Amino acid sequence: MKFSSQLLPQVLSAVGILLFFCSPSKAQNDCKNLLPNPGFEEINGLPDYYTQWFKTKDWNNINLDMISSPGFGSPDFLHVDAVFSGVKLPDSEFGFIFPHTGKAIFHFACWSEGLANFREYLSTKLVEPLVPGNSYDVSFWISNGDMNFGGYGSNSLGVSFSEMPLTQIKAEPLTNATTQWTTPTVLYEPDWHEIKFQFVADKPYQYFSIGGFLDDSEHILTQFEPPAGGFGGAVNYFLDDLTVKKSITEIAIESIGDAAICPGDFIELKTDDFGQSVVWSTGDTTLSIFVNQSGMYTLTSSGNCGTFSDSIEVLELYCETPALIPNAFTPNGDAANDAFGMVPDSNFRVERLLIFNRWGNLVFDSKYGKTTWDGTIDSKPAASDVYVYMIEIRNLVLDSIEKRSGEVTLLR
Repeated sequence: MKFSSQLLPQVLSAVGILLFFCSPSKAQNDCKNLLPNPGFEEINGLPDYYTQWFKTKDWNNINLDMISSPGFGSPDFLHVDAVFSGVKLPDSEFGFIFPHTGKAIFHFACWSEGLANFREYLSTKLVEPLVPGNSYDVSFWISNGDMNFGGYGSNSLGVSFSEMPLTQIKAEPLTNATTQWTTPTVLYEPDWHEIKFQFVADKPYQYFSIGGFLDDSEHILTQFEPPAGGFGGAVNYFLDDLTVKKSITEIAIESIGDAAICPGDFIELKTDDFGQSVVWSTGDTTLSIFVNQSGMYTLTSSGNCGTFSDSIEVLELYCETPALIPNAFTPNGDAANDAFGMVPDSNFRVERLLIFNRWGNLVFDSKYGKTTWDGTIDSKPAASDVYVYMIEIRNLVLDSIEKRSGEVTLLR
């Protein structure tokens, strides 16, 4: 069978069907976290004093003046098993807090009373550069903890993606850095809470940095509790479990061919593999299925990329089959195959049938009322022989005319 090329556009237009085609391959790598050591659990050693950002793998403080001898301007690596009480969780020098997950977190300052424009940043190189034009989902867990060392919150917290590493000379705010996100309000929360945002990369960024990117004159400070450290007010945050992933917003069903089938035929529906488990509304769990019935088919996918679904409607289409015309008949009066013509079909109607003998003489014309030839010429039985027919058939579904010709054998 074949689809009617004339009817398909009409049917699809009338139903308003939307055919889905897969976007570029959503491989498993699209779901991976582009930040290395995102929970700070991979370490070079347990911290035994403040500012030891270098005890965790892959992350750094971006402070050029403090690389060889860390100090002010450097975030603090905190750990459940730290050997120094000031950086030992949950009761560190900077506040009381358990890690969001695992055993390690970071602490950094976005402002400190008495130290003008004092900032600490935490930064890392991405596993691979961002692709310009792609959308990315960014998230991290942040808290001020209980009995916060500084007691203040601010609106200065931001995230910067850059092509080259950001650098501080001393401990100054990086006000010229491009930020893809800044907190819209003053941020202060004793419990862990997740910050999430999405952005489209405009450059092949390779570095991620987080900290306070506003000048002292620009940010808003709000005191939420008395500073616990006894050294004046400060804005201090705890950080854990960061992610940067390519945005996967949908899963698409692709139909192999038009999303319409002839009765008795089948069509393949499929989706791309991007590391998800898939379940079709049919119960199948394969990436592709074959269906032989019209209706709505839904695919649900879940995994590291999230949970997504898509649906596609498969139509049952009128499928054109040629009108059947026999190549022989036996007009012997036994009520079986006694006349020649198109086999009766409700989808077709004979408009005209002409029969010619072997010399090209017209011996039958249906315009006089009959649409089948009974094997007579001038009311007399025609001789057994091969005759030529020409027939015009109207397709009642498509409202079109088909002209056909061929040979028919009369047998007596």
